[in-house]
Amino acid sequence: MAQPAPTGYGGVVPGTGNVPEGIAAEPGSTRVVTWPGFQMTPDGGSRVFVQTAVPVKPELRRAGAGFVVVIPGVTLPAGNARLAMDTQYFKTPVQRVQMKQTGNAVTVTIDVKGKTKPTLRTEKAANGYFFTFVEFAPV
Repeated sequence: MAQPAPTGYGGVVPGTGNVPEGIAAEPGSTRVVTWPGFQMTPDGGSRVFVQTAVPVKPELRRAGAGFVVVIPGVTLPAGNARLAMDTQYFKTPVQRVQMKQTGNAVTVTIDVKGKTKPTLRTEKAANGYFFTFVEFAPV
């Protein structure tokens, strides 16, 4: 379901086709993460998303009280993509998200509040980019 971009936000919003200036790569051009993000969903849930220029096969794992998503075969560019996303003030089980390069993979660490079980899925967007979604039910 397409959603309008929040006012004043010029970044990627899944379902809108928005491609911000200075994005790391064109679709299909290289094996790179082009945008990480977090959003609340219309049903009251939330999701962490990672946009890539190529299709990927991510793995979701339990890691202590949180979760780790390993996205093999891609690189994480320098800059804002490496900054942590603090989501503790949203009505979501997601507290914090941190991405880092780990060898030939990108590791996404998701710290959560309480017990939750997210789902993992991938999707190709109409604009040619690919998304990895880690989705959480409403709280």
